Amino acid sequence: MRILHSAALLSPPPGILNQMRDESRAAQALGITWDVVMFSPELEHDVVRESRWVCFQHESMLARMLAWLFLRIEYHAWLLAQAKHYDAFVLRYYVHDPFQLLFILLSSRPVFFVHHTLEVPELAMEVGILSHIRSGLERLFGALAIKACAGTIGVTHEIISHELARTGVSGRTGMLYPNGIFTETATLQDERGDIPELIFVAGFFASWHGLDLLLDAIQASEKEFVIHLVGQLEPEDLHRAQLDSRVVLHGKLDQAQIRALSARCWLGLSSFALDRKSMREACTLKVREYLASGLAVYAGHADVFPDDAKFFKHGPLDIPTILAYAQDVRELGRQDIAVLARPYIDKTILLGQLYASLQQDAKKNKQ
Repeated sequence: MRILHSAALLSPPPGILNQMRDESRAAQALGITWDVVMFSPELEHDVVRESRWVCFQHESMLARMLAWLFLRIEYHAWLLAQAKHYDAFVLRYYVHDPFQLLFILLSSRPVFFVHHTLEVPELAMEVGILSHIRSGLERLFGALAIKACAGTIGVTHEIISHELARTGVSGRTGMLYPNGIFTETATLQDERGDIPELIFVAGFFASWHGLDLLLDAIQASEKEFVIHLVGQLEPEDLHRAQLDSRVVLHGKLDQAQIRALSARCWLGLSSFALDRKSMREACTLKVREYLASGLAVYAGHADVFPDDAKFFKHGPLDIPTILAYAQDVRELGRQDIAVLARPYIDKTILLGQLYASLQQDAKKNKQ
């Protein structure tokens, strides 16, 4: 079965590009025909196909809107021309795009959408009249496109349930495809001391990370511990964090620096205010990076892991509870945690499972 997984963005974030690169590597490791393409004006990345006509480096809103329009037209025209090379399309879902809907109606091959968030609630969170317009357009074009596509793929169970409800199509099932990373077999360093050290990493601590709530909990606790914050903080959070000696601020660190710091830590922390995005479940790369480095994770949200997973705990933002879990997993070695988590976070394993699901769907539709 020949699959094209593609997306189109004017300025794709490095995280998305790296995920697509990893997926391409995983497909090669599996020996399957699964091509990965980011259609974009961006250059110098091995999964990027350069858009021929779009130049988006303009300051005006009109120029940006025209760039978006030309990109979407060019991208979907290109997709139509690819039909002869593939048996199915797997497309990263894009909000309120009429060309996406038109492509599905014209395509001679089945189209599956990959959803990474709850689109309508996230658009509605934005401030201003534009957010209302965008969420309204998504309710219209998005609902039609999702209903017309061949299947729904989501990175979490919650997202799949939400998108299936939007389709209004009875009997349709979703396919789970969590975010994943390449896991390594190298021996993991363990430099944990007697005092619990925790690490919380974000490029930028947004409101849904709940750092303000964590600082509240730290302030209310007299326990002995250390929390390492890696990333950029809001000024108010930064000021509060500087007042407690148990909080160590590192700013932005590269992956090698984070791995070295993680060797001292007992536990990785994830978001505690996902409800601010109207979500209860997440599938973040940061959690997977923690686990691959042998760090168990405590989070204020659910993930795709089994309820009895020893390496991940979803619970309240309560320092004594977090420290009790840190003490429990202290008995597990780094290698133990990485091995236990691997089936749920390894990119090659996850892509193989999705490919098998798509093959099964194709067989079912031929019967």
